[in-house]
Amino acid sequence: MKGRTPDGSAGDVDHGSVGQGYADHRKPDDRIAARIRQALGDARTVVNVGAGAGSYEATTLDVTAVEPSASMRAQRPAHLSRAVDAVAEQLPFADDSFDAAMTTFSVHQWSDPAAGRREMRREMRRVARGPVVVLTCDPDMVRGFWLYACFVDAQARARFTADLRRDLDSGGWDKRFGALREQPYCEGSLVMLRSVPA
Repeated sequence: MKGRTPDGSAGDVDHGSVGQGYADHRKPDDRIAARIRQALGDARTVVNVGAGAGSYEATTLDVTAVEPSASMRAQRPAHLSRAVDAVAEQLPFADDSFDAAMTTFSVHQWSDPAAGRREMRREMRRVARGPVVVLTCDPDMVRGFWLYACFVDAQARARFTADLRRDLDSGGWDKRFGALREQPYCEGSLVMLRSVPA
């Protein structure tokens, strides 16, 4: 396991220097929260690994938050439990301590993501009697998004903007893509993994 920053951050970002105001910007989406809650099943006790400021913690459950960054722990709202200072690779709990385990948008922050994934399977499974729920993003899906590869020069951006303005003004864009305006959500790169005991 790689070392932790002075703030305690264990991943590729030092939340002590860049994490100020995180809780003001990361707001949970109710639809995602409902999916997480559904994936947790009938769990009553949950460990939330890499909990950050607690964006997706259900207040109706008994949640034990684990967060290595002091900055993130300090931003947790008063109505949520205090977070335990620990890392995903070494959870300080006995076997089968919780009904379920979860982590949201934290895998990339683990000190060694490849080892972290292995440890997630081992550590989160070790402490959870029931489901382990992981919400993350699929980097291949991110790279497949049309805007990902649009690092273009000023001339190309100007041409694109003019073409888009023309198509919007003429109704051509709506004729071809207008149905996108009615979709309740966008197919993106978020994925949820759910593991249950064998």
